[in-house]
Amino acid sequence: MVNMDFNELIDLEVPGVSGFENSIRSELIVKNLNFSLPDFPHQVKNANITAALEKGDLFLEKAAFGILDSDFLFSGKVQNFPSIFHGEDLRVKADLKASSKQIDLEGMFSHDSTMWKDVISDFEIKLAFESTGKELKDYVHLPKGEFFIDDFHAKLKNYPHAFHDFHADVIIGDNDLAVIDFTGEIDKTDFHFTGKLQNYSKWFQDHPRGKSIFEFDLLSNHLAVSDLLTYAGENYLPADYQNEEVDKLKLKGNLELVFDSAFQSADLWLTHLEGQMKIHPLKLEKFKGRIHYEKDYLTLENFQGSMGISDFEIQLGYAMGEESEINQPKNYFHLTSDRLDLDALMGFDGLDKENKHEDAFNIFEIPFTELDFSASIKKFNYHTFWLDDFLLKGRTNTNHYVYLDTLGLKAADGTLGIKGYFNGSDPNEIYFHSTLVADKLDLDKLLFKFENFGQDYMVNENLQGLVSGTIVSKFLVYPDLTPIIDRSEAKMDLTVYQGRLVNFGPLQAMSDYFKDRNLRNVRFDTLSNTFELKEGILNIPKMNINSSLGFIEVSGKQSLDMKMEYFLRIPLGLVTQVGFRSLFEGKGREEIDPEQEDSIVFRDQNRRVRFVNVTMRGTPDDYEVGLGRDRGN
Repeated sequence: MVNMDFNELIDLEVPGVSGFENSIRSELIVKNLNFSLPDFPHQVKNANITAALEKGDLFLEKAAFGILDSDFLFSGKVQNFPSIFHGEDLRVKADLKASSKQIDLEGMFSHDSTMWKDVISDFEIKLAFESTGKELKDYVHLPKGEFFIDDFHAKLKNYPHAFHDFHADVIIGDNDLAVIDFTGEIDKTDFHFTGKLQNYSKWFQDHPRGKSIFEFDLLSNHLAVSDLLTYAGENYLPADYQNEEVDKLKLKGNLELVFDSAFQSADLWLTHLEGQMKIHPLKLEKFKGRIHYEKDYLTLENFQGSMGISDFEIQLGYAMGEESEINQPKNYFHLTSDRLDLDALMGFDGLDKENKHEDAFNIFEIPFTELDFSASIKKFNYHTFWLDDFLLKGRTNTNHYVYLDTLGLKAADGTLGIKGYFNGSDPNEIYFHSTLVADKLDLDKLLFKFENFGQDYMVNENLQGLVSGTIVSKFLVYPDLTPIIDRSEAKMDLTVYQGRLVNFGPLQAMSDYFKDRNLRNVRFDTLSNTFELKEGILNIPKMNINSSLGFIEVSGKQSLDMKMEYFLRIPLGLVTQVGFRSLFEGKGREEIDPEQEDSIVFRDQNRRVRFVNVTMRGTPDDYEVGLGRDRGN
C-alpha cells in the first residue's frame, strides 16, 4: 500500500525531480511480500516494510524479511533526503539500525565459493553518516563525508568470540581515508585504533597503478591472543603462545602497497611495538624492522626487538610459491643476539616436570623446504645453563632432513662442537646422526637429557668434571628431540678431568668395602676410556681409576635403568683394612659426613699389587656382591 499527499504533481522521470521537496507526506507499507532477485538462488520471504517521507526527511520505521534461516530487520532516518535526488550541496545526515538473530552466510552463499562462510548470531549495528546531497549522488569512488559506527555487536560460529562496544569515526576525503577513532572489544580484548589510507582511489581501478600507504596506530589495555587468532578451532601459533595475554600494547607502523596494473609488492614498516606478556612474563619493546613481499618471496630485513632480557635481530628470506620455480631465491633464516634466554621465551618451568615426549609438537610432520639457517648468540640460556658464543649453521631439505653443519659453544673454560643431521623422513622414527667433539667441557654445563625405559635422566646428574673427547652416535629421538637411549647407539672416546661421582648408585652398593670413605662424593684423577652404548646398555672396558676410594680396576656393563654387572679388582690391602672388618668382624658401617672430601689414592706402577676380584650384579636397591672376575677381559 502506498499513500501519497503532494501539494503539486511531479514527474519522477524529469531531471531534478522538481517539486519533490514540497511533498507533505508519503507513506509506503508492504506486507508479507515474497520475491526473487536476479542471479540469487534464494527467495526473499515475508518482507514487511513501513516507511514515510515527511517534510523532506525519510523515516524507515521497519524493514523486515527472511532468506532461508536468516532474518533481517532495519530501521532508520535520513534528514534532507530530497537533496540527494537534486544533487544539491546541502548537508545530509543519516542514521541506520540493523539487527538479526541469525545470518547464515554459509547457507545463503553456498553456491559462491568466493564468499566468506560463517554463521552470525545476535547481530546488531547502529550506523550514521554526514555528507551532502551532491556527494551522495555524484561521487566517483566513495562519497566524501564522515561516517560513524555508534555501536556493534555480533557472535560468529567459527570464531567463537563476542564482538561488542564497537565505535568508529571515519572521514573520507578526495583521495585519503582516515580512521580517526575505532574502538571495540572482542571478548575481554579491547582495542583503540587510528589510521590513514592514502590514495585509496587506486583500489577502484580495473588496472590499479601507483602506491597506497596505510598508516596504523593500535593501543590495547588487554589483548588475549586466543580471542583474536583462533578460527574454526585452529590456532597456528606455537602451543606456548596460544593462550598468551598482553597488557599495555602499543603498535605503530605503516604498510606500503605497490601496483602496476597488478599487485607488485608490499612493505610493512614496524616502527614501534611494546607490551607486557602474562604467561611468559616478558616485556616487549624496541621492536622495529621491515617485512617485504614481492613475486611470492617474503623477506624480513633487520627485524629486531627485545623480550625481557632477550634481544634478537632476524634476517629472513622465504619463497611462498612453488619450489620448482626457476630462479627462485634461496630460503634463509639468520638470527643474531647478544643475549637470548630461551627458558623465559619458551616458558620453561624446570627439568623435574613430567613430560610426555611422544605428545610434543612434531615439526617433521609439516612440509619442509630448502632452507639455510644460522644463529650467532653471545650468551644463550638453555634449561637454566648459560652458554657462551653459541654458533649454529645448518640447512633443511624437502625430504625432512635437518643438517647441522656447525654447532659450537663455550661453557666455562671448555668448548663443544657438533656436526650431524636429523633424519625425519619418517616422522615416527626420527634419528639424529652426529659427531660430537668436546674440549674440557664442564659437565655441569653439558645438559643432555635422555629417556630410557620410560624414565628421564640427565647425563650430569651423577658425573661432574671436565670432559674431552669424541662421541659418534645414532640416536632415535622423540618429537621434542629427547633421545631414546634403549633404541640408540654411540661410541664414546672420552677423558674426564677433575671428576666426581655424586650419589652414584653402584658405589652405594659397595658401601661395606669402603667403610671410612664418603661414597656420596667420590673424586677421581684423569679417567680415559672408550665406551660403547647400544640398545640401552653401556659397555665399560677395563680401566684403572685413581680415586678417593683408592685405586681400583673396573669393567662391566650397565643399562641406564640402573641394572648393572660390574667387575672390580680391589687392592687386597684396601679390603684388608676396611672390607674385612665389615665382612668378618660383623661391624656395621659408621655414618660418614656427606660433606667429607677424601684424598685421591694413586697407584704406584712400580709396586706389585695383589687384588681381590669382586662381582656386583643387580640394582642399587637389590644387588649381590661376591667373588669372581670378568671373563671377557
